[in-house]
Amino acid sequence: YFILTSVIGIVSTIFQACTAGIGNSVIMESKEKNYNDLKKFTFLIVWIAGICTVCFLGLYQPFMELWVGKELMLDFRVVICFCIYYFIYEINQLLNTYKDAAGIWHEDRFRPLITSLVNLTMNIVLVQFWGIYGVILSTVLSMLLVGMPWLVHNLFSFLFDKKQLYDYLEHIVRYTIIVFFSCLISYLLCNCFVAKGWLVLIIRGIICFSIPNLIYFIMYNKTAEFKQCLHLIDAMTNKKFNLTQKMCKK
Repeated sequence: YFILTSVIGIVSTIFQACTAGIGNSVIMESKEKNYNDLKKFTFLIVWIAGICTVCFLGLYQPFMELWVGKELMLDFRVVICFCIYYFIYEINQLLNTYKDAAGIWHEDRFRPLITSLVNLTMNIVLVQFWGIYGVILSTVLSMLLVGMPWLVHNLFSFLFDKKQLYDYLEHIVRYTIIVFFSCLISYLLCNCFVAKGWLVLIIRGIICFSIPNLIYFIMYNKTAEFKQCLHLIDAMTNKKFNLTQKMCKK
């Protein structure tokens, strides 16, 4: 869990750095421009979170085996639960960043309280039956079924056009499916290589980093969000890569 929260903290710096810029865009730009930015940032965060999720799935167990030994390792099902929690959390964090940047606090004032109460109630109930699985599952379900739908409703009621809601949800579902298959393919490939010690971490690390990037590039390289993210990287680095120019001409 410490590893998971550390990665969340690193990614959180991206959201903190973008909050002021998003707030300025909300005031100065049109709803259509802000919605396109939301899709762009969603694509970028899904790419980053997807790679991290694949790495968690493939590297958690061998790393913990090296660190604490097999006798103290949690079941692989816990790792799957952590991966699901992490991916959902990052998407939720992006939506919260837009909520904070737009100043939608009064309309959103009851959502955190109700979500926490649902989470607490489900924790108390489910932990009796499934232990640690129940704790993680209740957190995921409260976020997925209460917190995120409520937050998305608030954003598309006060910040974006309601007509764009289903288009955004379609993007999220499509991204999630691709992340799922990236996790599945990467994990199956990881199990094809038998190694011990640090060698297994190195081999799995290469697989877990390269396979999802390859899949995402194949699936997304023709999309507008991909080309916009290349322009964003160029703007952040103050460089113009030939790759970006070639991609945007297609």
